Amino acid sequence: MMTRQDSMPGPLWNFYFGVDNITSAIERVAKAGGTITNGPMEVPGGMWIANAIDPQGVTYSLMSANKSA
Repeated sequence: MMTRQDSMPGPLWNFYFGVDNITSAIERVAKAGGTITNGPMEVPGGMWIANAIDPQGVTYSLMSANKSA
C-alpha cells in the first residue's frame, strides 16, 4: 500500500508488467506514443521499475530484473 499523492484524483490499482529489460521497454513505450512518468529506478530486491501512461491516459508500471540488455 502506498500513500495517495495529492496529484492523484482518487484511489486506484496499478498494474505491473514484467519485461526482459527496463531500458528497451522504455524505448518501446516512447515509440508507441506513451510517456514515462517516473524511473527507471532500482527498488529493494534489485528489481527495476518505471511508471508510464499510455496514449489513452491509462497508467501502468514496468518491472524487470535487468536494467539493460
